[in-house]
Amino acid sequence: MNLTHLSSQTQLKQFKVTYHHPKSERPAPELGVLEERWLHKIFLATHIPATWNAGKIGLVLAVVTIIVWLVWWPLGPGAAVAAGLYFLFTVSDWLLLWWLNASGASFGPVGPQLLVQNVPRLGAVAIAVLTAWVLGSPPLGLGLLFALQLIGSAVYLWGALVEPFALNVTHRQLRPAAWP
Repeated sequence: MNLTHLSSQTQLKQFKVTYHHPKSERPAPELGVLEERWLHKIFLATHIPATWNAGKIGLVLAVVTIIVWLVWWPLGPGAAVAAGLYFLFTVSDWLLLWWLNASGASFGPVGPQLLVQNVPRLGAVAIAVLTAWVLGSPPLGLGLLFALQLIGSAVYLWGALVEPFALNVTHRQLRPAAWP
């Protein structure tokens, strides 16, 4: 075993990076105060799909659709319909986000937005499957799933196509007296 190598590893472990000068009058900032909170970690997790291409997003969507099908499977033959409804509405979200980027109405990656929009869609699946299971009526659960997904799409469409134009933005020029 190389003693020089051990010595350099020990020195590296003892080395701590700080941005505070010991002679500074200001107290050292607490590093990572906001970064260590759970909300920041959730935001970071939702940003992971930002680098995904359409193929990877589609693959993840297919896997989640299979999971929806497996969750509905014990309730009977409506599992394929439930998975199809979920897939159809999620793809419609994807197309809406793609269109917003293509039309110049929105900017940024589609993946994180689709992930966030997918959470209520999966919540609707959970509510519908629990309702179908408790009431013993898969057709009622499928109807509820369709209604919840339709409401979700209406909300997303309203938020993307109507609400941004309902904002009243005013412009005001400020000219300081010292400037010509």
